[in-house]
Amino acid sequence: MTQTPSGGSSILPRAHIFPHSFSMAEATKRIRDEKDMKHFQDSSPAYKLLIQYTEKLCIMVKGHMHSDEEPLKPEYQFVLDVLTSVQLIAESIEPIQQPMRFGNKAFRVFHEDLRADVDDMLRSSAVINEGLIPDLTAYLLDSFGNPVRIDYGTGHEAAFLAFLIVLMESGTIKMSPAIILVVFRKYIAVVRFITSRYTIEPAGSHGVWGLDDYHHVPFLFGAAQLIGHELDICSPRQILEKADALAEDSVFAYCITHIKATKCKYAPFQEVAPILHDLISRMDNWTLVCYGLMQMYKSEVLGKKPVMQHFYFTKFLRWQD
Repeated sequence: MTQTPSGGSSILPRAHIFPHSFSMAEATKRIRDEKDMKHFQDSSPAYKLLIQYTEKLCIMVKGHMHSDEEPLKPEYQFVLDVLTSVQLIAESIEPIQQPMRFGNKAFRVFHEDLRADVDDMLRSSAVINEGLIPDLTAYLLDSFGNPVRIDYGTGHEAAFLAFLIVLMESGTIKMSPAIILVVFRKYIAVVRFITSRYTIEPAGSHGVWGLDDYHHVPFLFGAAQLIGHELDICSPRQILEKADALAEDSVFAYCITHIKATKCKYAPFQEVAPILHDLISRMDNWTLVCYGLMQMYKSEVLGKKPVMQHFYFTKFLRWQD
């Protein structure tokens, strides 16, 4: 795995280089066809940054348990406060009565309120530089699903990862295990609340792009966290039976318990999550599971036009040099 973001250079504050007049209009979608996908994967700085930070976070979270975390620094608390504000908006907007089971249209009202409030959310913290707000706004608004399709999937998950990358690449927050064990885990909890409250459809055909219909990255980070803990905590083959006991400390176990609680009521795990079941059944250690999930993320998420055609390119995650 690549161990240093941005081609090996240190992470330096860059927010000061952006003019105050930078507008959100500069956050654009560029992927329209397979030619664009080839450019994205082969040449775009955004793709390289997504891969580099994903791999670096996997390395950083390795071996760290949630219970070992020290008190959060203010810049991390700021992101948690933003996520709490997003959930409070959802809590304030009741689902409507409608004939169809999925895609409650109140989700669109939630998104309208989120769009109206996002600027205040980001400006409420002294740690955020003015020049970062347009980039952060574009990614944060796209992190909780699409209000037109009323769906959520790994593309929206990638938007939140991009949100965090902007914060890390600008030097606003430092990379640490807390980004996964606390911040990203909080994001997953908020997304689960929203998708459940508004019965949001998984993006793609029956959640084809997500390991649990909606997500991929938390399983990747969760596998990385457990590397080297096959003997003292659990092996991949033991995770199903030990998930409930480990959910507080282990991101992977936390995600497994959600699948068991929501999808295993009427069918066994191997039927509702066949790819995950195959991985944890065949692999002897978490290094292999993590490697397999990383390769899958590159090919089945970052490598798929139906997912990445919705991704925004900004000053930090650039379409081209």
